[in-house]
Amino acid sequence: AISASPKPRPKPEPKPKPKPKPEPKPKRPGACAAANSVQPSAARAAMRSALALLLGGLVAGGGWGLQSRPLPRARPRRAWRAKLPCATISPSSSSSSSSSPTANPNPGPDDGLLRCSIWDVATMQQRFEELGVRPHHVRSIYKFMLGEHLAGLRGVALDGMDPEPDWTRVPELPKRAAEVLAAEFTASSSRVTDVRRPEAHMAAAGAELNPSPNPNINPKPQPKPKAGHRDEGAAPAPARPKLAREVANAKLGVELRSGLTVETVLIGHGEGAVTVCVSSQVGCAKGCKFCETGTMGLRADLGGAEILEQLWHAARLASQLSLDEIAPKPKIVDSAGAAVHKGAAPRETFEVTNVVFMGMGEPLDNVEAVVSAVGVMTEYWRLAPKRITVSTVGDRPDAIRRLAGSNVQLALSLHAPNEAVRQQIVPTAKFTTIPEILAAVEDFIRDSGAGKARDRVMVEYVVIKGVNDGVEHGRELGQLLSGHRVWVNLIPYNPTSAGARFGYEMPDAQQVMDMANAVREGTDAKGNPMKVRIRWSTQAGQPLEAACGQLAVKKMAQDAPPPASA
Repeated sequence: AISASPKPRPKPEPKPKPKPKPEPKPKRPGACAAANSVQPSAARAAMRSALALLLGGLVAGGGWGLQSRPLPRARPRRAWRAKLPCATISPSSSSSSSSSPTANPNPGPDDGLLRCSIWDVATMQQRFEELGVRPHHVRSIYKFMLGEHLAGLRGVALDGMDPEPDWTRVPELPKRAAEVLAAEFTASSSRVTDVRRPEAHMAAAGAELNPSPNPNINPKPQPKPKAGHRDEGAAPAPARPKLAREVANAKLGVELRSGLTVETVLIGHGEGAVTVCVSSQVGCAKGCKFCETGTMGLRADLGGAEILEQLWHAARLASQLSLDEIAPKPKIVDSAGAAVHKGAAPRETFEVTNVVFMGMGEPLDNVEAVVSAVGVMTEYWRLAPKRITVSTVGDRPDAIRRLAGSNVQLALSLHAPNEAVRQQIVPTAKFTTIPEILAAVEDFIRDSGAGKARDRVMVEYVVIKGVNDGVEHGRELGQLLSGHRVWVNLIPYNPTSAGARFGYEMPDAQQVMDMANAVREGTDAKGNPMKVRIRWSTQAGQPLEAACGQLAVKKMAQDAPPPASA
């Protein structure tokens, strides 16, 4: 057999030799490198511009999986951040009133009158933006003002201009910002010209400063003793006398840079807490016949900074009142003699905790300045909106609805159960009906986010003998307010020269009680009896002419035209 020889295997094809790598070309210095060697800042700007154009093209063309989308709308700025110019300078105080508020080349005792107020937040923010200073330093400035600077003024007299702060002590504040604050701003553009407080001998004798006309009216239940962290068998600490909070009652006369004057009231209550009643206008145009402020007429609207400066002056006075010096409160000690207490440490001095816009003027006739001031109070003074109350006579329902965005408390000065009696007491009531006002109040409650603190609006009712104090008036008022989310605050009339012209007198205590019981026959929105309180405590301000309806600058009131007769 012939054997077949195996076929030769094919030789594998030789692998192609790799191509030699081209020699790298020498790098030429680019435009960026050349620019960096000459103008680094210009080069960085050019690179940013090129990168922005590249990314913009990729996003517009859908590159890198990105889709183009419209830019988000800018968030609206808060109302209180709106530009509020510094208050104008009166011709009597300076001949160059039209000049910009810069530093006075000839410093003197009135140097602060020529600068912007530090409480003009919008102007300060604008200057910081021009300087390139970050806006978070504004919060540090107010924290310094209300902390270290306020504590350092406790021994300084309140009258005259405030000592200027040392802005270099504000933590992390840039030097250029401190220089601008020292040159262009002042701690207060207004000054305290009058301070009225209860008589010292009354405080020393422990006399009651606001006795109720009838001790059986509105008896306050005694609080139950709280269990403290103390040894078993230790005697409870006696409570501080009621006089300790009433000594804080005071009235301030505040002269604005324009030369006009407003009045501010301090009301002490609680353990060192103070409510400040601020003015929103110089005078008032409403002309309520029981109110002394109406005799002045309307002289001017206050700016937001001027409202805040009243709060600043009140805080200065409150911080100078030591609770231990007025009425020392014995401390609870343990077996080792160390002081112990439950909860937060008690205050050493009085402190501003509440603000009410119930001073001179109609707040809602100056609503933008009021909203601006409220924003600063809640943002920088750290006051909760529920501790700020704005009172209005109610003839501007649109402004009531405008106020809802501030989430403050609302007080409606009604003073009558029907249109006829209301127009007799409040001349401007003829322009707005009571149903229109109550509809605006319900809108306010809805838009402000009705909650536990704002589910009812306070209705203020000044009780005048023989005018609106009858049982039939109380019953009619209860029926008028039935179904509404309100409660009634009855305020016995405080004597004024304005009311004396119309024969107004203080009501009898028993008559007020009978009227309150008649109001309770009405029901609120939940079907419960109408809540009613009698505010006898306002009579504590009568010796100071600081009670409800008694605020007025006498000289301005004398210069104003007489009100219309009844």
